[in-house]
Amino acid sequence: MAKQTLKSLLGSSDERVQVRYDPSEITLAPTVQQTRGSGTVVQAMPRTNQALNFAKALNQVPQVLGAAKNIGQAQAKEDFSQMTEAEKKAAMDDDKKISRWLGYDKTFQEELVKDYFVRNAQNMSKRFTSLAANPAAYVDDAAFDTALTEEKQALIGELQEEFGNNPNRVMAINAFGDKTMTEIIATTTEMYETNKISDIISFKATNLQKTLQAGGDIKIAAKTFVEDVTADANLSKSEAKSELLINMIAQANAYSTNGQYDKSLEIIDTLKKYEFFKGAKYAGKDLTTIVNAEDNVRTAKKNNDDVDTRGIATQIK
Repeated sequence: MAKQTLKSLLGSSDERVQVRYDPSEITLAPTVQQTRGSGTVVQAMPRTNQALNFAKALNQVPQVLGAAKNIGQAQAKEDFSQMTEAEKKAAMDDDKKISRWLGYDKTFQEELVKDYFVRNAQNMSKRFTSLAANPAAYVDDAAFDTALTEEKQALIGELQEEFGNNPNRVMAINAFGDKTMTEIIATTTEMYETNKISDIISFKATNLQKTLQAGGDIKIAAKTFVEDVTADANLSKSEAKSELLINMIAQANAYSTNGQYDKSLEIIDTLKKYEFFKGAKYAGKDLTTIVNAEDNVRTAKKNNDDVDTRGIATQIK
């Protein structure tokens, strides 16, 4: 009976086996590093092993992907630039992904939406400028700002509903929509402020006219006008001075046209002598404007008197 060993009992052979050695295989070469009295086994990693090569390959992936993305973006811009208006409209109506090429669809959608906003900027602007046409419709400036915000949200919402099924296009609509609306709102707000000031000045000019028609003191009426437009319309002294000149000359011309020459000349004379503060009167071009207006009224009065004189002479004959 053969002698049984532990290996034979476990199912292994007691025969010697030749081991094949391949020097190219990576072998463990443990080193011991002493760290505060304890030994740590560290596996050395050759610079030529496959793990390092794989790491180098992974390191190149971002550059490769970046290059592919740049190519896709450039191609999208080139393709879009060659499209006709009809093709652009058709692409805007189609919500499908244009291409799965890396970076292509996102760039294409951005170009498509940007083009849409440029071509429709005028119509979009009208929706906002109409809000600024009548400043009196708002309780205060905050109410106007609220109206602008609501209109912006409504417009972006309409575009998303009509063209926004493509995720890249939704992002483009939000981005370019916000940029375009910011510019339009800035222009609209400026228009609102201009119209608001214009309405205030117009209202004060009407009060000036009513005072003159009622036979009020012309100098006091002029002083009240200047104070009101300075306070309510936030005009500078120079701007208030210009507005007084414009409106007083307009009133003088109106009386002259109606044949009330003496009233017209009285308004002009008051304007010519008016002092904004001690010694500060109209001068230069402003004074020239007043003198020319006075000459025109005097000429009109003289011509009218000549006509009346000839008429009386004719009647006598």
